[in-house]
Amino acid sequence: MPNQALHFDRAGMTVFRDITFLAAGPASERGRSATVGRQRDEDTAGQEGDLLMKRKPNIKYEYRHMGVPTPVPRAGEKYSSTFRMYASGGEDPAGFRIQYHRFEDGSPLHPLLRTMPHVAFKVDNLDAAIEGEEVLLGPYCPFEGFRVAVIEDSGVPTELIQTNLSEEEIWGAPKAKSVIYPEDRVPDGPGTLHRSEDGDDQGELTPAR
Repeated sequence: MPNQALHFDRAGMTVFRDITFLAAGPASERGRSATVGRQRDEDTAGQEGDLLMKRKPNIKYEYRHMGVPTPVPRAGEKYSSTFRMYASGGEDPAGFRIQYHRFEDGSPLHPLLRTMPHVAFKVDNLDAAIEGEEVLLGPYCPFEGFRVAVIEDSGVPTELIQTNLSEEEIWGAPKAKSVIYPEDRVPDGPGTLHRSEDGDDQGELTPAR
């Protein structure tokens, strides 16, 4: 895999590690964990073993975003009736696209997704990337042109995305036939709106276990 791809992986996993520590507990414990993490980086610098995710050598991985569970309501939350989840953040292209997810009781998502931060990578072949892995969600299409699955890696969820959509297309207007946000109203010609409806062949939403 080219050095640039390795750099993306390392950047993504470093952000993931630091956010996991921030979500882990009291400040004293976070400080101790961060010190351990920095020491580990120094001890293993330059070693490919430092890249913890289950990378396959024939797959290209590109960091996309970080998802962090939170019990705290945040400004700009958007509600998903499908997942019984409020989502916010992630829109800033100049940042690391940190997203926050607040879950209602009874959310159908896997417990790991509801309780653990996750890192998301864009891949060039989703089916090959999840082959032989423990799949927690999907694969499915939350909207047209965007295919997603979540796998488990050492007790941590990792989201994998296959798409050719641009950043503007992904983060822009509400999507027709959205699985995550079926209540969205989307443009339907000049001056009109229609409600998004679930489409056929959107993939499988694996129930929580």
